[in-house]
Formats: sequence, C-alpha cells, structure tokens
Amino acid sequence: RDTDTPEDQLTVSLENNSNGYFVLVGNEVKLTQAGVDAVNNDELNLKDLTISASVSDGVNPTANDSDSLIVNRVNDAPTVENAIADQVLSEDFDAYTIDLNEVFKDSDSSLEFSVSGNDNIQISIVNGVATITPTADWNGSETLTFS
Repeated sequence: RDTDTPEDQLTVSLENNSNGYFVLVGNEVKLTQAGVDAVNNDELNLKDLTISASVSDGVNPTANDSDSLIVNRVNDAPTVENAIADQVLSEDFDAYTIDLNEVFKDSDSSLEFSVSGNDNIQISIVNGVATITPTADWNGSETLTFS
C-alpha cells in the first residue's frame, strides 16, 4: 500500500509471464486461456507456477512480490473414443479381434482391460486386443461389457 499515491495512480505489472499464462484483471491475477490450457495439458510438467508482480508509483522504488500456484494433477477417467457397434454373427463364426486400445483412451496412463458377460463366447485379451472365439454349435445372445 502506498499512502502517498492514490490507488488508481499505481502501476501494477506481471514480471515473469513470458508464457502468457496470467493476466491482471483489476487487482486480481487470473489465468488466461493459455494458462487454463497449460493446467489441463497432462503432457506439461507444471509442478508449480510462480508469478511475480511489481507495483510502482512512478517516483519511489518499485515494490515486488511473488506467489506460487501448485498444480496437483488428477487421474482423469478413461473415455470411450470409438464405441463398439452391436455384432450380429452366424453360429460357428470365425474368430475375430477388437483392438480395445482404439476403443478406450486414457490421457494419464496405460489401461488394463477386462470383459464380463461372456458365458457362451470365449474372449481373451492380450495387449489390449480382444479375440472373440465362438463355442461350437452355440447360438443366442450375449451382452459383453468391456472395461
């Protein structure tokens, strides 16, 4: 606070904002869209962001202060990128594969897959690829759930 200079005559500036992550709005420091994008980009290593501000009355030495913003990453849930269409097959169909790595995505880590509901169809999953194999002479309906 400068008791000699009215607040509207003080000049406040951000000192280390070369990445454009912050903007001054009144006397508040806010994230720009670039800052929001950086915080949401799991590829960037943002352990902490430090922002420094200075204030000047145009006469006396400039006052400085800095603060750190700590960004704690969260583990985002996997998403379905390419849904599996319903399958209509003939009895004793040829075995086929579905690449689950193309169906599900996780921006944070690799995925481990499982399947349920396969009472009459054999399914094995190796390296994210599900191989669907028929049971001889079986016909009917199965509802498979991959997760």
